[in-house]
Amino acid sequence: MSIAICVYVPEAIVLASDSRQMAQFERRPFFPENAEDGSEAEPERAAMPARFIAPATDTAEKVFNFFDRFGIAAVGEHVLEGQPLSFEIRNCIFNECNAESSIQDAANALKKYFSEIHPKSHAQFLVAGFEEGGGTPFPEVYSVHVRRPDVVQVNFHEGRLRYGCLWMGEGDTLTTLLATTEVRDHTGAAHKVQIPPIRFEGMTPLDARDFAIFSVTATKMMQRFQARPKTIGGRTQCLIIFPDGPVWADIPELERSVD
Repeated sequence: MSIAICVYVPEAIVLASDSRQMAQFERRPFFPENAEDGSEAEPERAAMPARFIAPATDTAEKVFNFFDRFGIAAVGEHVLEGQPLSFEIRNCIFNECNAESSIQDAANALKKYFSEIHPKSHAQFLVAGFEEGGGTPFPEVYSVHVRRPDVVQVNFHEGRLRYGCLWMGEGDTLTTLLATTEVRDHTGAAHKVQIPPIRFEGMTPLDARDFAIFSVTATKMMQRFQARPKTIGGRTQCLIIFPDGPVWADIPELERSVD
């Protein structure tokens, strides 16, 4: 799995993700014909394959810039029927869209392409950019899930722009950090802990960038201490989309201890 996040503030949109992709491997253990004590190895044990999940690569692409107009962040399977997810995303956009396509067109194209060609996929996408509207460019952020029926614009509600963030994939760490939680004291009594709000409507583009990078890094570092597969790793990919175009702000791979 992966984590991808979109932070949308008044002056910019930020897409960020890790670059690790996991894969399931199968390996038949090696047992010598004779054990050290001279007894024969157990035939049924020798024939039993071992299955395990491990990183397939730490250089997977999950954030994309198309036509210098809009960006896409993706989570899902590393390989779909023999093709990398990144290949299929590019194949979809370059065949179904062009430099004049709207952000919504790109979101709908992804939904249609993956629903028809990879209907069993768990792929999810965040599609974001700015649209010309005769004045100040208009920000649009869409959520696309192959197995859900609708493409949803998440930054516009009841006629008003909304600012905030949306993440996909391994989001339990962020959910815990940003949502109201409950703790118990030494007597066992439960107490709600209110998390101070984050004012996305007043956030600058650089703060949005730092928040997106923090979100990926915090998830990566938390997994280091948890008893779970280390599914988040590699470098942090980060694309800042301004009304006049996108800028890459990737962060190199952190110290090995973080992974």
